[in-house]
Amino acid sequence: MQYTNWGRTALWLGSSSLAVSILVIASKPAYPQLGGQQPSYVKLQSSSPGAVQTGNSNISGVGLFGTALRIGTSSGVNGTSFLDVRTPTGAGLLGGMFVNTQSATGLPFYGYAANGVSKGLTYVDGSSGNWNVSLGGSDRLTVTPSGNVGIGINSPFSALTVAGNEFIIGNSSGAGNAALIVQNGTTDSQAYGIKGRMDSNGFSVAGVYGQHAGTGAGYGAFGESLTAVDGIGVFGKHSASTGVGSGVEGWTNSTAAGGLYPGASGVLGLVNTTTPGVNSAGVRGVNSGMGSDGMGVIGVHSGNGIGVYGRASGSAGGGQGGNFSAFGPNSSGVFGDGGGQGVFGRCDQPTGSGVFGWGVSTTGANYGGYFRSFSTSGTGAYGWASASSGTTVGLYGQSDSGTGYGVFGYASKTSGGTTGTYGLVESTSGVGVLGLAASSSGGTIGVEGVVNSFQGVAVAGLSTDTSNGGSFGGYFTAKGSAAQGIHSVATSTIGTNYGVVGESLSANGYGLYSLGRTGASGTKSFRIDHPSDPTNKYLLHYSAEGPEPQNIYNGTVKTDAKGVAWVELPDYYKDINKEPRYQLTVVDDNASPTFVQVKVARKIQGNRFMIMTSAPYIEVCWEVKAIRNDLWMRKNGAPVEVEKVGLEKGTYQQPELYNQPRERAWSYRPEASQRFQKPGAMTSGPAK
Repeated sequence: MQYTNWGRTALWLGSSSLAVSILVIASKPAYPQLGGQQPSYVKLQSSSPGAVQTGNSNISGVGLFGTALRIGTSSGVNGTSFLDVRTPTGAGLLGGMFVNTQSATGLPFYGYAANGVSKGLTYVDGSSGNWNVSLGGSDRLTVTPSGNVGIGINSPFSALTVAGNEFIIGNSSGAGNAALIVQNGTTDSQAYGIKGRMDSNGFSVAGVYGQHAGTGAGYGAFGESLTAVDGIGVFGKHSASTGVGSGVEGWTNSTAAGGLYPGASGVLGLVNTTTPGVNSAGVRGVNSGMGSDGMGVIGVHSGNGIGVYGRASGSAGGGQGGNFSAFGPNSSGVFGDGGGQGVFGRCDQPTGSGVFGWGVSTTGANYGGYFRSFSTSGTGAYGWASASSGTTVGLYGQSDSGTGYGVFGYASKTSGGTTGTYGLVESTSGVGVLGLAASSSGGTIGVEGVVNSFQGVAVAGLSTDTSNGGSFGGYFTAKGSAAQGIHSVATSTIGTNYGVVGESLSANGYGLYSLGRTGASGTKSFRIDHPSDPTNKYLLHYSAEGPEPQNIYNGTVKTDAKGVAWVELPDYYKDINKEPRYQLTVVDDNASPTFVQVKVARKIQGNRFMIMTSAPYIEVCWEVKAIRNDLWMRKNGAPVEVEKVGLEKGTYQQPELYNQPRERAWSYRPEASQRFQKPGAMTSGPAK
C-alpha cells in the first residue's frame, strides 16, 4: 500500500508546541452503514475546556499523546492503553473507528509496530475491494468481497484457497477421529465434500494425494458413502480428452502381508455388506473423455504381481470381483496391460467366474470380453482348466440367440495357412475340437464348416500318424435307428460334382470301404482315364445287378488224353458259397468241322469239380456262380423288397425323378439345408 509520512514535526497547541509524528491518510466518502454522515475532525487546543466547535471533537490538555486519548466517552481507559474508542450506548448500533481515504482506489490501513519497526498491517485494497493482512512486507491473508479466503495468494478462486507445497491441518489421535473434516451440506447431485484439482502437466502431480506413513491397516485416503443407493465412497475422474491422466491412482511400497486384508493394497475398494445397494461398488472407474487412451481404471505392477485384483468373497452369491462397463461405441469395459497378466481374475466359489465380461447393449457388435495379442506367436484368448481330472473346459462360449454362435474364431489374414479356431489336446484319449448340439429335435449341427473359396475345404480332418496305427482322418458316428453316419450332398444340378470322394494312395488301400451293405440308386461303375485320350476323356464300365448276392469264379482248363480235367477252386470256397451254377465253353482253334461236347462230370466236392470233353486235349473256359453264404450273409441275409419305415415312409430317394419337390427327399433336413445356404454366414470378423 502507499501512504505519506511527514516524519517528526512540531504541532502547536495554543502557546506551546508538541513534537509528534504525523501520518497523513487520504480520506474517503461517508460510509453508508453509518447513515451517510461526513467524518469529524479532531481539534487540538492548549487549554481545557477550550472553545466548543460544533461537529468537531474538542480535546485539550498537556501530555495529550503521552498519557491517554479518550474518544466518545468520559470514562477512564485501561492503564495499558493509549487510545480507547467506546461503542455508543444502545443495542444494535454500530460503533468504533474508520480509517478513511479520499480516493476511491485508496488503501486505508491500520498498522502495527514495535520499537519503531513495522511488524504488520491490515488494509483494504480500494481497487479490488479485497481485505488483506500483511506481515513481513508480504500479504499473508486475503478476503475477497464475495467471501473467498486466500492464504498466501491475493486472488483466491474458491471459498478457501491455500498456496504452498504442503500444509497440515489438525492432529487426530483417537480411533475414528479425523484430522480434517470437510462437509458439503447441499443436496445437489454433483456436489463434492473434497474436490482436488491440479493444472500442472507433470508426470507425478496429483489433484488429491493421500499418504499413510505408518504400519498396519491404515489408509492414505479413505472414502465412505452413507447413501443407501448409488453412493460412491471415492470417485476418481480424468475428464480431459487427451493426456496420460488417472482418475484414481493407488500406490503401495509395502511388502508386508498383514493388515485388515491380506497383502498391501495401492487401492482397496470394499462393499462390506451382504445386502449391498443396487449399484454399490468397492471400486468404480469411469472415463468420460473422448480421447483414444482414456481409462476408467488402470492397474500397473512392474514385478510378478497383479495390476488390478478384484475379489468377491461373499457366500450369498451374485458378487463380482470386478465389474467394468463401457458404453461408448469403441470403448472397453476392461483394458489390461501387463508383463505377466494384463487382467487377472480369481473366484473362490464353486460356480463363480474368475473374469466375467458383459456387453449389455442389445444391438451392435459389442463384446462380453475382448482379447488381443500383438505377438507373432501370441494368443488372443487363452483358457486353461488346470484340474487333472473331471469334465473340465478350457474355454467356454455360449450364445442364447437363435442364430448366434457359442464360439466364433476369426483369422483375418488373407493369405497363409491361418486357422479360425484351433483345438489341441495332449491326452491319449482327448478331443481337439468337440461340437455338441444337445437338442433332441430339429436339424441341429454339431460341427459346421463353411468356405467361400472355389478351392476351399469346409471341414478337413488330418491324422499325422505315419505308423501302422489305425488312426482316422475323420470319424463320424450316428446312433439313431434311421440315422446316417455321413450324409454328403453336392447341391449343384449341373456339372460332374461328387457327393463323396474317397482316395487311397496305397496300392493295397481302399478309396471307399463299407463294413455293412453298400447301396446306390444310380449305376455302379469303375472310371479310369481313357487309354487313348487320358487327359480329355474317362472310360466307364458298369456293374451288373441282380436280386441275389453272388460270388463268381472262372478260368480256363485243358482236358487230358482221356478228355478229363479237374477244376480247382479256392480253399475257402465251401465256407462262403452255396448253390453253385456252372458254365462251360469249348475253345477250338483249328477250324475243324467236328463239334466237341463238354459236361460237368462231377459236381463240386470240397473245393473242386471235374469236367469231361468228347475229345482229348480240349481247352475249356469255365465259370462258377454261387450265392454268397459267408457268416455275415447267414446272419443278415439279402432282402430284395423292403418296406420304408420311420422318417423315410412317404418320401423319395430322388423326388425329382417323380416330378416331386426336393422337400420330399428322404434325406432332406430343412433347418440344416437353410443354414448351409444362409448368405454371408461367418464371412466377417470383429470390428478392429
